[in-house]
Amino acid sequence: MTGNVSAIILAGGQSRRLGIDKTALRIDGKTLLERTADLLAGICCEVVIVTSTTQPNVQMPARVVSDLIPGKGVLGGIYTGLATIMFPYAVVVGADMPFLNRALLEYLVSLVPQYDAVVPVISGQAEPLHAVYSRVCLEPIKRQLEAQGVPRVVSFFGDVRVRNVAKNEMTPYDPELLSLFNINMPDDLERARTILRARGQDIQ
Repeated sequence: MTGNVSAIILAGGQSRRLGIDKTALRIDGKTLLERTADLLAGICCEVVIVTSTTQPNVQMPARVVSDLIPGKGVLGGIYTGLATIMFPYAVVVGADMPFLNRALLEYLVSLVPQYDAVVPVISGQAEPLHAVYSRVCLEPIKRQLEAQGVPRVVSFFGDVRVRNVAKNEMTPYDPELLSLFNINMPDDLERARTILRARGQDIQ
């Protein structure tokens, strides 16, 4: 367990593009949400699930909170999570990421003392839903939420100390960077199924 760090799982999406509740997909008998919560519980001091829709039936080491500012998208979910955690930092991930890697997440956490946000960057593209944030980010995020309709997740980065994590820093822990893979579309689900079947597993 990593001291002074919470975990936030963003589970507020509508899954419209996939057509099913992706958090309820099962791998080896556990839902994707349960697997994510179990993994993070082994790294962090607490796990918080942020939802904007129905409350999931939580059979896992986590507490569930609803969006404090509804209708503000992913950044609103991050704000809610940071506002409700008990510790100064939080690992933030989506609920639709079947290949999270504990060693990589622990590496990201190890970088936080000097920064307010630790964010992977691949080919110039930030991955803000596989990142670590400080509660220092709350006020900059709140300003963006108040100033815009549904702001981009990275809209507050200019107001905080951001540590970009390059690909070559991450591949020693996760050579294929599958940690960053998420299930948004039917093709993503098929790719996840192919990867899992090669490992003797499946996703239903």
